[in-house]
Amino acid sequence: MLQVGDSVPQPHEGAAYWFRKAAEQGHEKAMYFLGSCYEEGEGVEKSIDQALYWYRRSAELGFSLSQCVLGVKYLYGDGVDPSYEEALKWFTEAAMKGDDLSQMELGRMYEDGLGVEQSYAEAARWYLFSATKGCDQAQAYLGCLYLDGDGVEQSYRHALYWFRKASAQGNKLADFCLGMMYIDGIGVDQSFRYAAEYLRRSAADGDPFSQYWLG
Repeated sequence: MLQVGDSVPQPHEGAAYWFRKAAEQGHEKAMYFLGSCYEEGEGVEKSIDQALYWYRRSAELGFSLSQCVLGVKYLYGDGVDPSYEEALKWFTEAAMKGDDLSQMELGRMYEDGLGVEQSYAEAARWYLFSATKGCDQAQAYLGCLYLDGDGVEQSYRHALYWFRKASAQGNKLADFCLGMMYIDGIGVDQSFRYAAEYLRRSAADGDPFSQYWLG
């Protein structure tokens, strides 16, 4: 293993060197890490074009993490022209391999009708796949669907279950929703003490709605 010393490269520089060696021999995971080095400027000159080049090569070889990264970049227009079509393509490929972040993003695309026909039911399906793997954002989104009965049978019990799962991981949306449920006594006994506890947690994470309710 490389160690810091006078005669060897610093860790990031050395890592980029060996990632390139492996990537040039077709190693898809090394391609992903080399792309990350270029994106962050770690051990190489920062270059989004080179980052995208290696992410894409890795994604085309089926590496799900690279496919998810490309999906995010096309969804938000990060270094590329925004394209819901490309985002959907890469998220779907990664999601079918079980990538929980891609499954969550697919759910959001269906919930908001981004490049697809809007469907709460399809959103709930993808959120559930992701949520059961432990993705806190998918858990929070799924809780919202159960709270409002969008795409699923309305259930405060299920909403609480998923909000609490997400809250345990520090998710600020889940904390806000739990706070509001306790304020209004929705599915729980009304408790301003518990409401304040959840809202303070969410507010401390920067959520403006929680900050407003605490004001």
